[in-house]
Amino acid sequence: MFRPGQTLPWMYVLCGKALVMIPAGFLAGMDSQFGPFCVAWGGFCALIGGMMLYHCRKWFAWTNRQRWKNSTGLEQEALDHPFQPSYEKSEDFDDWAGQFLSDQEVQQLHEKHGSGPAY
Repeated sequence: MFRPGQTLPWMYVLCGKALVMIPAGFLAGMDSQFGPFCVAWGGFCALIGGMMLYHCRKWFAWTNRQRWKNSTGLEQEALDHPFQPSYEKSEDFDDWAGQFLSDQEVQQLHEKHGSGPAY
């Protein structure tokens, strides 16, 4: 599961290392042993940190869009989604749901979501 709170510190450290190591490598000179190592390590940190930055920005943009929607808008968006679950009444589901719900609550669930084929 993607957890931005755990990803952000890594992203900041990796991007910071890239911003320090790449210029330090070029300042040290590419003729020394230290220069190419700094540039390579900084490039690796830039690739990973940049990927994290890209995906975190997408995540925060999506969460901001969702935050401004009201509950009916979110519900309508979910109902308009092309991949909707189909209802099917089965004993296997009843057994599984019985772990968490009483028999009456399972029956109410069936009544709420429609009547599938009888078993």
